[in-house]
Amino acid sequence: MYANGVPSNIEAYILFPLAELIWYFLDRTRRGFALACLVGVACPLSEVPIMKLWDLWYYPQANIEVFGEGLITWTIMCYFVYTPFIGNLSRWLRESFRNKNQEIRNLD
Repeated sequence: MYANGVPSNIEAYILFPLAELIWYFLDRTRRGFALACLVGVACPLSEVPIMKLWDLWYYPQANIEVFGEGLITWTIMCYFVYTPFIGNLSRWLRESFRNKNQEIRNLD
């Protein structure tokens, strides 16, 4: 959508509900939703000083300006969606390692 020039408000109307659906299917907890919201807002804001200080990247079609740096609304949804995915991945890895350790202990 971004590359095809879809207006930012239309992107938001599509991506925000999709991000919430992904949270619903992957997490469904209030704590998970709160964490995803926090990460969704904090991470794009943390990009601002990095972009300002080191000039490593920029968003060419930015539609939000924060402290003189341009951001794009869909970065919020990206970080929001990453959060339940990373949470589920970490829980799966923890269980995998726990089961593997149990198998090793049972062999001894």
